[in-house]
Amino acid sequence: MLCNLRKEYLLLSFSVCIFFFYSISSFASSGVLPNMVLGSSSAMAGAALGTLSGGEAAVINPAALGYYNGKEIIASRTNYFLDTSYNYFSFTYNTLQFYYKGFSGGTMDKLDSGGQVVGEFFAKASETGLKYGITAFKNINVGLSLGLMSMDIDNYNQIIPSSNLGIIYRNPVKRYSFGSTLEFNTDKPSLRLDVGYKLKNTSVCFSWDNFETSCYAIGVEYLLSSALALRFGMSSTEVTTGIGISNNQYDLALAYRVHKDFVSENGLIISLKYNYN
Repeated sequence: MLCNLRKEYLLLSFSVCIFFFYSISSFASSGVLPNMVLGSSSAMAGAALGTLSGGEAAVINPAALGYYNGKEIIASRTNYFLDTSYNYFSFTYNTLQFYYKGFSGGTMDKLDSGGQVVGEFFAKASETGLKYGITAFKNINVGLSLGLMSMDIDNYNQIIPSSNLGIIYRNPVKRYSFGSTLEFNTDKPSLRLDVGYKLKNTSVCFSWDNFETSCYAIGVEYLLSSALALRFGMSSTEVTTGIGISNNQYDLALAYRVHKDFVSENGLIISLKYNYN
């Protein structure tokens, strides 16, 4: 009974925190610092919750930490053609994760209302925070992410809180999973839904979100061996591919993203994960 009361108290605390941050937030972390910062998930167009675990899955949904029991470090770098880059670092200890995201936009053209170049400006942003996941009920986990974002656009600085609430249901026998996250922005909360199905050597994942506009993504992972994975993905805006190389302690993930409309947004992602359980 005490255990059930503890879980209900934690669930209530999560809800209070989310509504508190919703009332004071003015920007969503997903808008400037997207969740597709890892080679593993980016190779599957972001639809990878059904095949990832631990700190990698927590990038998509913090509730994934409720399934994890270990220690790992992840570092990732994303380079785009348009002199834009993302850096990501996280340290995960069991169900708690510390993370850092950094964005550097380089020097960009400043346009007037008619689309004419009238100058240049520099944009950068960073976000630091904590994520936590817990098993609420059998096969159901909930998670919370709280962070602070620092933005510097054309010498205008702003500190903004960010928050994310997630829930995941996984059926280990039938190998399928469902996940949902709720994020917050200036206009309205944005919702993301994930579905994954895992076969012996193949995982198929689907995701949908309504951040700014409705967007879908489909990702597939095929294991050639326990050490080599091939990954493919397609979303409303891009096509992706990549590979994963792993052993007992190290995981290397490479991904390449091809935007359907803007060549400048094509990018290469390299991620390294180290497990030291």
